[in-house]
Amino acid sequence: MNTIIISRCSSEETTFAIVKYELSGDGDDRLFFGKLGLALAQWMTETEDGRIAWNNSSEDFNIGDLSNYYKIESLQPYLSRVGITMLEIEIITDSDPCYFWTYDTVLGGPFDVD
Repeated sequence: MNTIIISRCSSEETTFAIVKYELSGDGDDRLFFGKLGLALAQWMTETEDGRIAWNNSSEDFNIGDLSNYYKIESLQPYLSRVGITMLEIEIITDSDPCYFWTYDTVLGGPFDVD
């Protein structure tokens, strides 16, 4: 299983999408984004569910939108056709970001305490 973490940071919130996926056979993980885009484009073109999803996204379908649709039955054959055999998406949002503590905040070290 492969994992990608996609982030969005704004002054109002910090949001992360944790995307887990598997590709069939010798699927090259570097091609995942393109395969996913192709599956979604075909799904949106060929199915009513896909057209509804596109319209509901204000024609700006992103990972947040996909998190609401990735389990829908009509999408599964399109994912399979491009070799995506498993897809899970978890969205984590922090509406009260901790600006004083970032990823690069030093937590400790050999400091001179005299």
